[in-house]
Amino acid sequence: MKEPLGFDVASQMNSMNVKTGKTYCAYCGAEYPLDDDAATLVSEHIKTCEKHPMRAVEARAAELQAALTAAINMNIEKNAEVARLTAELAAANEDAERLDKLVMDAVCRQTSEIDTNAGLDAHRAHRARVGGGNK
Repeated sequence: MKEPLGFDVASQMNSMNVKTGKTYCAYCGAEYPLDDDAATLVSEHIKTCEKHPMRAVEARAAELQAALTAAINMNIEKNAEVARLTAELAAANEDAERLDKLVMDAVCRQTSEIDTNAGLDAHRAHRARVGGGNK
């Protein structure tokens, strides 16, 4: 029987390799009996089929997981560095406060001595002006 398009459908159907009673993986061609276990078998095969597109997705997911793990580890290292630097800064600030106190104490002592000497000198000068002498 000739079809309007000029080819014999029946002969074409006969020449096709019709897989009856089996199901197969569309990516690698692995065949499985078409029975009650077929869905389970095909599902299990999909998990390991090297030609299935899921392998590319899984590979990309593994790459992203590795990148995330590296970023987390780098962040942990950076956090440790931040903690170390924060502790060093706190210690430096404490040292600066102690040094500031020491400097201020020294300045106060020196100022006090200068004031005391100046006060005595001023007192002597006043007494000398008014004729009181040195006492």
